[in-house]
Formats: sequence, C-alpha cells, structure tokens
Amino acid sequence: MMQRHADPTRVARASSWRRPRWMLRAVHEHLEGRLGDDEFEATARDAVRLAVDAQVRAGVDVVTDGEQRRDNYASFVGGLLDNCHPAAGGRSAAAVRWPSTSTSSCGP
Repeated sequence: MMQRHADPTRVARASSWRRPRWMLRAVHEHLEGRLGDDEFEATARDAVRLAVDAQVRAGVDVVTDGEQRRDNYASFVGGLLDNCHPAAGGRSAAAVRWPSTSTSSCGP
C-alpha cells in the first residue's frame, strides 16, 4: 500500500539531476578520449556528491546519483550494444553510429 504524506511539498524524483557545466564537459571529453578514466571518475564522484547533497536538502524521497556519469539515454543504451559507438558532435555526444557509416543509428 502506498504511504501518503501529510506534507504536500514532498519531492520524488527518480531520474537525472542537473549536472554542473564542468561535469558535462568531463562527460564529453571522456567520450572523445581526451579525459582518462581515473580523472573522469574523480570528477563524477564530485558531481554525484553534489547531486546527492542537493537531493537530501530538497527532501527527495528516493536519492540517486542523478545519472551524473551518463551523457544521456541514447548514448548509454547504444554503448551497451555491439558495434555501436558514441558519435561526438553538436551539443551532445549522444548519437550512436555504426563504425563504417555516418548514420545516427546502429546496425549494418
């Protein structure tokens, strides 16, 4: 049974939390191979700490890492599929492409 709260200002959020500009830059530099894994993880840990602290201060019911390490859903899923690689460009490195073409999808 779902618990009802008397406080109508309760906050529930179960997705990404806004990332600082420096974390967005780190995500893209890491995807482009210009930022090493160790430095990326150290930067991500700082961003996660800030996201968790902000959620706790806001009274969020379910605190998460805010998906700080993920560029976005499309690149995350594409990165898990064989023969799909992130395609950097524009404001987002989210498009995935088949290695031998410039399309924005996965497959031959």
